[in-house]
Amino acid sequence: MAAGGRAATAAAACLLATAVVFGLLAPGAQRGDAFGTQEADRNASPATEQESEFPRIDWEHWRAVNPDVVGWVTVPGTAIDQPIVQARPEDDAFYLSHAVDGSPDAMGCAFLDAGCAAGLDAPNCVVYGHNWSGGRMFADFADFAGADFAEGHGTVLLQTPDTRRRLQVRCVEVADGACGTNVTAFESAEELKAWFQARYAASRVKLEDAPVAESAPARVYTFCTCSDDESLDQRVLVYAYEE
Repeated sequence: MAAGGRAATAAAACLLATAVVFGLLAPGAQRGDAFGTQEADRNASPATEQESEFPRIDWEHWRAVNPDVVGWVTVPGTAIDQPIVQARPEDDAFYLSHAVDGSPDAMGCAFLDAGCAAGLDAPNCVVYGHNWSGGRMFADFADFAGADFAEGHGTVLLQTPDTRRRLQVRCVEVADGACGTNVTAFESAEELKAWFQARYAASRVKLEDAPVAESAPARVYTFCTCSDDESLDQRVLVYAYEE
């Protein structure tokens, strides 16, 4: 991926095109003190191995920074470790060009589709982020288009103020910008199942042989960013759901 201003401009334009096509009108960083995370309390009960995977998030801090913060996404082994904000229905492109604190920032921040009325409990939680040079924002999600990378980084840790969710990547689609896969509401579990199976069939990378064999998952999580190929109007869509 090209570095410098050209790459940054292309990345911003690419995700903006995604937002327009998908009907939308996303700063990431390591979880240091500046990002409001907490060191584990030395007097707290030992965490289980699975619980220890999750970074400690100071939700009070983040809600003070911005009440739109609804979650935190971490992909072990990558640079993805950042808050997620809920896009605003009245201005659903806002976080394409604003940081998590609401200040203008071309890097934007990771944001949940405004159509997800139930927040991170929506049937399909679509989360967008720019693909910036240097591995920033959702750049590492673009690398999931390669099977080896996807297989080596198949766990996604998603947190809300009340829950910790350990997701497994099921498949990865590389789609044209006009693919329109950001369906966020379904009439039934069967409709969700049929939609996901169609996305699985269209995917470049498949990490399980029999997706949703008997029943649909309670919800799907779709992480969307632009492809590394700047010459193509493509999106990388990483589909995951809970184990």
